[in-house]
This record gives sequence, C-alpha cells and structure tokens, in this order.
Amino acid sequence: MMAVWEDEVRRSRKRRLGLPAIVPMVFYTGTRPWRASRNFRELIDAPEIVRSSAPSLDIIYLGLPEAVPEQFEAMGRFGTVLRAVREREADHPDFAGVLAEAARAIRPLLGEEWRELTRFLLGLVHHSRSTDELERLTSVIQTAAVRVSQHREFERMTKTIVHEWLEQGERIGLARGREEGREDALRSVILRLGARNLGPPSAAERARLNAIHDISRLERFMERVLDVSDWSELFTKPVPQRASPRRNGSRNGQRRRVRR
Repeated sequence: MMAVWEDEVRRSRKRRLGLPAIVPMVFYTGTRPWRASRNFRELIDAPEIVRSSAPSLDIIYLGLPEAVPEQFEAMGRFGTVLRAVREREADHPDFAGVLAEAARAIRPLLGEEWRELTRFLLGLVHHSRSTDELERLTSVIQTAAVRVSQHREFERMTKTIVHEWLEQGERIGLARGREEGREDALRSVILRLGARNLGPPSAAERARLNAIHDISRLERFMERVLDVSDWSELFTKPVPQRASPRRNGSRNGQRRRVRR
C-alpha cells in the first residue's frame, strides 16, 4: 500500500491531489486456518503508547478454512467450486464427491463462464492430486460438467494445461542453468497423459522413462502418448523423426536440379 501511495505522489506531485483510497483484501485459499495478524499495527514491536501512533491498515479477510456450508450455498455455483478448492487435500473418495458436485453445478453454464470454471477445476486436479488419481478425477469432471458438443473443447483445455507445465519446466531449467528441469517437466506430462489414456505405469515403465535423457525423444513421446494402446507400445514402437524444414527452391525436401 505504501508503494502504491509513493508512486501516486511521484506522478501527481505538481497537481497536489489527495491519496487514492486502497481497500486491502485477502482471499485465503489455504487448507489450515490463518493464524497471522490481520492488522498492521499489531506487527509493531513497541509499547502500546508508541504502537498506537502507527497506522492500523485493517484488511478485509475472506478465508475458505473458516467458511461454513451455508456460506458456500449462498454463493451458488461458484460456492461449490470454492468448496472443492478447500477439500483438495481430502481423501480421494471424499474429494471426488465434492468435485463431482462442483462439476454438475457448472454444467448448465454456457460460453466463457463454463470455460473458465471447467478449466479451473482441471487445473485444481492436475496441480493438487497424484498422477495415479488424474485419470479418474479428470473423468469425474468430464462426465459431470461436459456436454457431448463440448468434448473437443475439453480436450483442448487439458492440452493447454500440459503446455503450461512444459513452460514452467523450461523456466525451472533456465533458472538452474541445465536441462534437468525440462526433462522432469516432460516426464511429468507423459506420466499424467499416459495415466489418463493407458492407466498408471508400472515401476519398470517409470524406471524406463526416467532413464531417457534425450529431450527431443521425450518430446516425441509426449506427442504420441495419447495415440498408443499401452505403455509397452510407447517404448517399443519406433519414434518417427521430425521432418527437417524444406529449403528454398526445393520440393518434397529435396533440392531441385536445373539443367542448363
């Protein structure tokens, strides 16, 4: 808040305008109750007579851990989604039930509202649950929230989330200054997509995937993991090489010969 006000003073120094009002709000989505102070003055380590001169800067606090069922119900469809956020670390059967309720609630929505909330539930599942649970929980969302006409759009959402994992892996790899970050991200994507399409891999198949360090090979595995029928086919079927770019003045990748 101080930084915002300082910036405003610098920009409006000649106009002598008053400071803009700032309404601080915390929307807390953690699973444990918020124990920290909600008032800036309480953070000042000084006797009360001194501390009373410090700004209070109270915040508006909205916390999921303390919310009661009536509050979720009052928020309608969005409330069922927030309840799924709060229960994201619950045991699988309990979380699956809450997730199905949220997905059923958003099914009647159309257009951007449906896309945003469906994508949010997908992201919640993919970022908070184990690989072994992904296929079943993604299926829960698809069954409850997706109409037949929306299946292709649902698949595109899933693939978009996959690309976000890759970008995150690339950022991690760049920060580390080596390729391990991207390798880990690619393996994670292959395992997650494979779990949806082929079922959980065996320990031997996981070990086989972990032994691959060729980035281009992992990328090709990721591209076709949804097109094979089992994990063994993914490893044994020859991986096609990517076609090299055509050169100027060429046809079908070969340089044209011109006779004079």
